[in-house]
Amino acid sequence: METFDSLIDAKITSRLGDVKRRGIDLGEELQATLHSRLGRFVSSMLSEIESHSCRIAVIGQIKAGKSSLINALIRRPGLLPTDINPSTAVITKLYFGAPAERNNTALFEFFGEQEWDRIMSGGRAGAMTMHREAAVNSEKLTGALEELRERAEERLGAEYGSLFGKHHLFSSVTSSLLERYVSAGDNLSGACGSDADRRHFSDITKNAEVFLEGQPLGYPSVVIDTPGVNDPFLVRDEITHGNLGDADIYLVVLTAQQPLSKSDLALLRMLKGLQKDRIIAVVNRVDLLDMENCEAEKLASHVRNSLRREFPHSDIPVILVSARWAQISLNGKPDALRQTLNTSFAAYSRYKAECGEPSFDTPDESWSDAEISQMLYRASGIPAVLAGISRLIGHSVTAEQLLPLASTLGAISDNTVISTRYSIRSLNDAAAASERWTKSRVNENLTQIENLLAEVEGTLAKCKEDFRRLSTEEIGRLRKFMLHTVEKFAEDQRVNLLRYEAYAAYRAHFQEQSFQLRSQLAEDFYKYITEISKQFLARQREAENVLRQAVKHTLPDLDDVLHFGIQSANLPPPSIMPLSKVTAVDIDGFWDAKAAITKVDPAEASQFKQIVFNAFGEVIAELFEMTEHSQNGHVSNALRRLRFLSYSAIYPLAQQLQDLVSARKDMEGLAQGGQGWGTPFFWEPFLQECQQQLARIEKVAREAVEIRQECIRLISS
Repeated sequence: METFDSLIDAKITSRLGDVKRRGIDLGEELQATLHSRLGRFVSSMLSEIESHSCRIAVIGQIKAGKSSLINALIRRPGLLPTDINPSTAVITKLYFGAPAERNNTALFEFFGEQEWDRIMSGGRAGAMTMHREAAVNSEKLTGALEELRERAEERLGAEYGSLFGKHHLFSSVTSSLLERYVSAGDNLSGACGSDADRRHFSDITKNAEVFLEGQPLGYPSVVIDTPGVNDPFLVRDEITHGNLGDADIYLVVLTAQQPLSKSDLALLRMLKGLQKDRIIAVVNRVDLLDMENCEAEKLASHVRNSLRREFPHSDIPVILVSARWAQISLNGKPDALRQTLNTSFAAYSRYKAECGEPSFDTPDESWSDAEISQMLYRASGIPAVLAGISRLIGHSVTAEQLLPLASTLGAISDNTVISTRYSIRSLNDAAAASERWTKSRVNENLTQIENLLAEVEGTLAKCKEDFRRLSTEEIGRLRKFMLHTVEKFAEDQRVNLLRYEAYAAYRAHFQEQSFQLRSQLAEDFYKYITEISKQFLARQREAENVLRQAVKHTLPDLDDVLHFGIQSANLPPPSIMPLSKVTAVDIDGFWDAKAAITKVDPAEASQFKQIVFNAFGEVIAELFEMTEHSQNGHVSNALRRLRFLSYSAIYPLAQQLQDLVSARKDMEGLAQGGQGWGTPFFWEPFLQECQQQLARIEKVAREAVEIRQECIRLISS
């Protein structure tokens, strides 16, 4: 009998976990053989990879079944509230693979007072979101916000207002607890006891962090449940989009009854505009289809063909899912399992079997409850989603984390091996020639190495200046270009406002134009940043060659000179979240105040142009402040990597010379004043120790090659 675990394609994530553990073990072994400064560099790399997790955002329209899907994916039916409309009102992050002491804890952060006031004033993000018809209806929005405020005051009573900016921390996690903090409903199924137990905090909860045991996705992960992007209140929309940029993988949940609506397509366009390529389209609620007429296959073909037309250069997987079937299967209640035999489940399983899908068959009354449960789980599509996630995790984590780690560790090992062999060869040559290695000779060699280190530092200083200049000049050009785009936009709005004559008539058109501007700015930004990243990586390779030449010039007999390893082909782009920032012209109060102006004159239109330019100018300023910080981080990391990889070829030489001096001091019965350095009983133990050190580091270098090869196989699988 198959188990649920056997229904999940965990091969990739299992291999991934194995490679990660081997990489960490390799790094720890390498640390023990290195100079302390190099060891600290390796330690920081290991800390980064140990704490790494994959972030998976589950997004889609309201009531698409996102929370139900997550419950099925993590095999905890009923954990996230699902029976309320809308069920999720708060960004909820579920952490798996966190430190053990955090397991089964929950942290809920409330809005600050200023954030709450901004929401109550009608503030909402206009960037990267689909056109929202309700947004142009000020009266409707004002009423919804007033209703939200009144509901929050009623739910929280005397605590309303005093909780802003605070947080609540819990040492256990239950579905009823989550219901109180993240769902929008009023009926608290698990509420009991004191008034505090029955209090509902979701209206003022900004985000929720829940830490759970296990790794259901096969790798440390953060699963992000988001409110619906077409939330009728429009309040949480901006919060959702403010969290999209941080994810590694996106599950876009569609409904089988209305797949790829305008909102769905707009959401997918937004993701593509953000250069997000790791997307899986999950069509939920297939249990409601008429399976006898092949509706499932027709639906899948329709979605796939539509996505190909919309995104011809992308291959977005489409998976049909029934979170409801998965929930019934995971709960394992016999009556519920038997009832599914009279639903579309049987027809769907038969259809899959007829199509040649492996391990599918037509269930009937003769089957045991366990057999029905297994087939129901398979038919639910959850194993296929998990397999898709597993493949994306395997590729992204390997390419961006594990391969650069293994490659860097391998380069350090290779450089250390090369230097150690060179040093041993030099010592053997000296011994064979009966050369006296006096303190002065050692000091000369140490001085030579110190000069080489100074040359490396000088090269790095020039690299830093070059990197900074590249960043300043290119980022400056991009800033000017985007400000020019904003200036042209503001002028167009001045002309358009005069044509519409009144603010009230112009408002809807402006909001549509504002959305298009933000989308265009995001697209231009990413295109240019990608080009800057290519230049930056090219300069890094040039710097590597300069450093190789510096080492070769000082140590011409050093074989193979200097290794730097394989690094990520792309730099992670800066966040564009400032483009979602609420501006003065996004707030309803601005338009309400202008509603009385029924005839706009040229002076008023010019003032409006300046307001628009200033508003988006502030957005651009914040965007480039973050970009500068991001670029500075790239420069610092690149220089640090170049420095320590260069050191890995130089420090072993200095270390052996210093060890030679220490060994000489420890020898008894040797002549004073530097005599007796060629004595066999001194050289032989010292060279033997050097050979043992070389054997240890050669072993690490071989293991690093094996891990690199496994990473490459994972990426191409």
